[in-house]
Amino acid sequence: HVNIASVNYHFRSKNDLYKAVIDMLMCQKTQMPIPTEKENPEQFTLKFVQTIIGAIGNGEDPLMRIFANEQIAPTGILVESFRANVFEKHQCMTSFFAKSFSVSIEKANIIVFSIIGSVLHFIRSRDLVRMSMPDFYDGERLSQKAIDVLTHEITRNAISSLKECGGDRE
Repeated sequence: HVNIASVNYHFRSKNDLYKAVIDMLMCQKTQMPIPTEKENPEQFTLKFVQTIIGAIGNGEDPLMRIFANEQIAPTGILVESFRANVFEKHQCMTSFFAKSFSVSIEKANIIVFSIIGSVLHFIRSRDLVRMSMPDFYDGERLSQKAIDVLTHEITRNAISSLKECGGDRE
């Protein structure tokens, strides 16, 4: 049992409690890789896709449920937490992509968010995916085959997009 008075005293408001939970989950789940200067861009892209698939998992993760709720009824707290816990790594990663593929920071950001969006789409659309590709699921969870295929295809699409935009620094 939880002493509600203690929770109220410590966090002062429901929003402060919500922010503390998001911050904790964000730190646990977003161990984004940071590229080294000499890292192979294609291998780093694969590592990033694997990290996102691992963080998002099968949609059962509490952070993903919060993320889905924030899409429906935004509070701004998720954005605050992203800024505090992930933004510096995100900037480092997009700079690496921009430099490695000779694209603008804006285009590198679009690709990074496209990777995240692609993974989220498969997770959030599980009923449609299960109906059209039943072997992508092992019970309620994505099968290892699905994870392997998604990792390969999302990485391939991201690298292709980055290469296609290469030299275009608008």
